[in-house]
Amino acid sequence: MDNKNQKRDSIGALWKRTSNSGMEYFAGKIELDGKETQILLFYNNKEKETHPHFKIVKSNNQRNEPKK
Repeated sequence: MDNKNQKRDSIGALWKRTSNSGMEYFAGKIELDGKETQILLFYNNKEKETHPHFKIVKSNNQRNEPKK
């Protein structure tokens, strides 16, 4: 994928973080329909092959304001 298409198709970005207890997760934001949402992405403890690898939740630091 070239940078031109990557920029156009991008809806957000995530940064790798480590909690105080040593758990790795990702934090960042996405923008859909002009609304910016802060999200957290966690590794899922898969019990079955059909379960997802990750879970996504809204951050508690959420600001529900449209992006200007």
